[in-house]
Amino acid sequence: MRANRFATAIVLATLGASAPAAAQRFGTVEVGAFGQYTNFGNVLELDNAFGIGGMLGLFVLPNLVIEGDVALMSTDGPLSGKIKYRPLHARIAYHVPLTEQLKLALGAGYTLGVYDGDPTPNQYEDAAGALVGLKYYFKPSWAFNVEALIDKFPSPANQPLPVDKKGYWNNSIRAGVNWIYPSLEKCTLSIEPASATVTQGDSRTFTATARSERSGKPCPGSVTFASTDNSISSAGIYTARTPGTATVTAAYRGRGGRATASADVTVNRPAPPTPTPTPLPAGPCISSIDITPDTATVLRGETVQFTVRARTCAGTDTTVTATYSGGNVDQGGRFTAGNDTGVVQITATATVAGRALTDVARIRVVRMRSTIVNFDLNSANVDGTARSHLEQLIAALRANPRVTIRVEGHADTIPPRGGGASRRYNERLSLARADSVTAYLLGQGLDRSRFEPRIRGYSFCSPAVPHRAPSDYEKDPQGRPLGERANRRVEIFELAMIEEEQVRWVCGGKAEPVMRATPTTP
Repeated sequence: MRANRFATAIVLATLGASAPAAAQRFGTVEVGAFGQYTNFGNVLELDNAFGIGGMLGLFVLPNLVIEGDVALMSTDGPLSGKIKYRPLHARIAYHVPLTEQLKLALGAGYTLGVYDGDPTPNQYEDAAGALVGLKYYFKPSWAFNVEALIDKFPSPANQPLPVDKKGYWNNSIRAGVNWIYPSLEKCTLSIEPASATVTQGDSRTFTATARSERSGKPCPGSVTFASTDNSISSAGIYTARTPGTATVTAAYRGRGGRATASADVTVNRPAPPTPTPTPLPAGPCISSIDITPDTATVLRGETVQFTVRARTCAGTDTTVTATYSGGNVDQGGRFTAGNDTGVVQITATATVAGRALTDVARIRVVRMRSTIVNFDLNSANVDGTARSHLEQLIAALRANPRVTIRVEGHADTIPPRGGGASRRYNERLSLARADSVTAYLLGQGLDRSRFEPRIRGYSFCSPAVPHRAPSDYEKDPQGRPLGERANRRVEIFELAMIEEEQVRWVCGGKAEPVMRATPTTP
């Protein structure tokens, strides 16, 4: 009866606690070992006994298992003497998911009680058995079990007079470990893209992948697609038919169970075609023309492409034919900077209805141009903002093969944590920053011959803005001064040279192109 009360308590404690969990699939095998304590029916007058046993199960449906087990234990009593009790169970059990790792096992079936050594005809006894227990999956392939077993034997068995013909109960409690193959797993499904905007008439391909929630490995099985507007194939090709919104759903079915994932789709109407500006006939009302770009700074040898638009009196744009003058610019509007530095003025002129309309662009031609990237405190890592500046620099260098560069690293005066301001430390830090920028440029395919041979680190000796006392700077949450970000920098100087020049660099980034000496004839 004590075991009956124990089993009832387990059931009451777990009722209603159902939650989704991964299920063992068809063909899953479960093998286990356990220790068992049995309380024999009072009429048998046998000592309660400890024993060991094993079990074997086969899942025929998700969470539904056919299993058998056998235990062996020794006991003693005044009626039968010393015997070995060997209960054999065959049952059907269902594992009710409570959490992802915890399940409630409920089962019923047939029990054969073998009393080896019993001198009476009661050596083999038939019974109806029931099981209730908890299974905790501490690993995908391993579970710890605590179970209560109740066996009702209808036979009066070997008992003293007067005989109780109602039979007797053997109640057991056991605990053990089971191994499951294939392992218990739950597969989750992800869909790409998670949202999409498609123009009516266009197509978009969706993909979905099921992976084990524990290991992250792909789950075997099949994935199909459906959409609320019936515009997607089972392979995931969505064709936008009707403007509006729709939901694409991917459904997975396999050994890991079932899972779904969805994506939102917005279908837009096609944009009306952009009308081609029509040149106005002679005599229209044109208020002005606009040259683009109207300002730019370029190195010697770089090019700029100009375009011209006309603005009508009604405020609309139209095309117009223009001529260019004032610099090395062709009639297609392409300007090429020469060797002379300074500001070049380019004039665009359009004649409409006998009137000449003009607009001016001013282009500054320089020998040298610098790109600055900044760094975090005590860091030499090239962040996303720095990479964006460097990509612009790389594009300019690829377009101008005769441009060479110099890389200079700088630091502020803020020391590392726990240290004082050190020129040697900041010299190493500034050089490390210059090395990081150089490595990034080389990694993007820039040839080393484009660099000045020596990379320089100037510590805190060449600030972009004046240094201040540490107490004047903003502080981080730990109370350390943040320093001047403008001084934590690398400057990359571009220099465009002509054939007669050679470069002479001086500290602080001042490059001085000088004329090469002309060899004299002996």
